Amino acid sequence: MEMLFLSFALGARINLIKAQKLKAEKKMLAEAEEKKRLQAELIDTQKRNIETLDAKVKEKTKDIRDILVHIHQGIFTLDPSLNLGDEFSDYLVDILKNENLSGKNIQEILLDKSSLEEDMKSQIMTALDFSFGEDRELGWDANQYNLETELNLTIAEQDLIVEVDWWPIENDNGEVAKVLVTLRDVTEIRKLQATAKENEVRGRMLLEMLSNDLEKTQKFLARTLKAWREIDDILVQYLNDVDTNYDVLFRAYHTIKGNARSLEFKGISSSVHELETQLKEIKKEYTPDKLEKLRSDSTETHQLIRNYNKVFDEKFARLMGKDEAIKGQLFEYFVEKNIAPSLGKISKEVGKPEPVVKVNNPNGFLIMNDEMEDIIENILNHMMRNSIDHGLESPSDRETKGKKPWGTISIDISIDQQKNVTFRFEDDGKGLNLTKIYAIAVSKNLMDEHATAEQLVDVIFRPGFSTAEKTTMISGRGVGMDAVRHYSMSLGASFSLVPKNTIDDETLQRIKDGTGEDVYLLFEFVCVASLKPELQAAS
Repeated sequence: MEMLFLSFALGARINLIKAQKLKAEKKMLAEAEEKKRLQAELIDTQKRNIETLDAKVKEKTKDIRDILVHIHQGIFTLDPSLNLGDEFSDYLVDILKNENLSGKNIQEILLDKSSLEEDMKSQIMTALDFSFGEDRELGWDANQYNLETELNLTIAEQDLIVEVDWWPIENDNGEVAKVLVTLRDVTEIRKLQATAKENEVRGRMLLEMLSNDLEKTQKFLARTLKAWREIDDILVQYLNDVDTNYDVLFRAYHTIKGNARSLEFKGISSSVHELETQLKEIKKEYTPDKLEKLRSDSTETHQLIRNYNKVFDEKFARLMGKDEAIKGQLFEYFVEKNIAPSLGKISKEVGKPEPVVKVNNPNGFLIMNDEMEDIIENILNHMMRNSIDHGLESPSDRETKGKKPWGTISIDISIDQQKNVTFRFEDDGKGLNLTKIYAIAVSKNLMDEHATAEQLVDVIFRPGFSTAEKTTMISGRGVGMDAVRHYSMSLGASFSLVPKNTIDDETLQRIKDGTGEDVYLLFEFVCVASLKPELQAAS
């Protein structure tokens, strides 16, 4: 019985173990099937993701390719060898007129087509070369300022202007691995800008002309162009030998500038003022570069005056009659019309009230032709500027002396029986500061301690002499009195300074010693000329 029960128990135990093992195997099989299913799903998901990513990459690549095909900019990349990559925009081919660009060096396909000097091309290549493989801050940022952002190209005999942008492309280490370059053709834009600038300049010219009497403008331009032809000849001689013709050239520039300022032709006056400055610098120390710049800028100024004349002819010539000689106008009318209008502008610039101009012309002196008008206008313009800037005191100083705040400039004209006409020009200012004149003349080696009073007065006519403390558009060039004497001589006239008070030996010595108060000399300028057919008295 015991054996029988043990057999039953053992059989039941074995069956239980088999059942548990079978259950465990089924479970393991189920888990294996689930893992297999999950793996299949994962593989399927990964496959779909890869397909989706590939589609997106293809889509993005297509988008980029579409951009490179249609964008109107030349886009390409440079590798460390400074050669173009395989991908570049189609428009780059249009700009450079070259389909075989891949792998070509940037100097060959771009820089050598430009107007850059060889050292500038080398500088760009060196800057790019030093940027690759370096940290951006050490490489690119330190060299990018040597890269040109605008190039003038000549491609297939066609001139182009292109803007250039340079952009670094960094790798994961922050080093510059490539350079993205963008070219934009701005040739038409620059032409439009130039046209707009030209129209703006023409507009300013027109406004300046319209603010003046057209007849005065016409005469000024005609005379200035004639004078500039003489300047060109003088300039050639000066450039060949800077020790000659300096004073003549300076005087010619200064006179044109003064006449332009009188009519407020700011473009001309500013341009000529710069020529004066250059000429003065060359006198201190000349170099071939300075001489070349003077020549070039003088040519540009001549062209500027031609442009003024061209604009005048286009807009106003049909309104003007033939430029006939003046048949005769009273001197006082000439002063009122040609000289007086500029006095207010000059006075305002030096901070003084406009002076009163009194003309005494009892014999009815007439100006009979344009050439004579030109000479006298140049003389009077210099004289007026000199009086306003140097002769007449400030309003406060005048009031302290019991004078009216504004000054008075007087011009007296007389004609004697021998047909000599005398012009007397004076102002009611403080006169010549002889103490200051002597000190400046000695410092410039124009005289020594043995100078006489007559020599001291005459030094103001020396070329380059000026008492102005600084150079301005009005004075300080040391040209005024020299120019006045020159133009008087062109009339065949004498021009002198006539003192109204004497300088004795004691006063002269005090001037030279520089002790005590400054010594002033009251005076008048006197010009005497024999009447020619051009200069007549009214009958």
